[in-house]
Amino acid sequence: MPTAPFAAFRAAVESRDVDAAVRLFADDCVFLSPIVHEPYRGAGPLRAILTGVMSLFRGPPLHRVQRRR
Repeated sequence: MPTAPFAAFRAAVESRDVDAAVRLFADDCVFLSPIVHEPYRGAGPLRAILTGVMSLFRGPPLHRVQRRR
């Protein structure tokens, strides 16, 4: 799987560029939330979700950490 789209999305999120992040998705995209039971359909709802998430996480970027067993 190509990593370029993932890198572009990460760069958009880290720079808090909602427009750039939304442009990476089709206008008829569907976002399935692990919290809400109904899917969000379209770029408008995706923009709202990303705007909200980006406003919540204002600190340093998050990193995945694996524990050794």
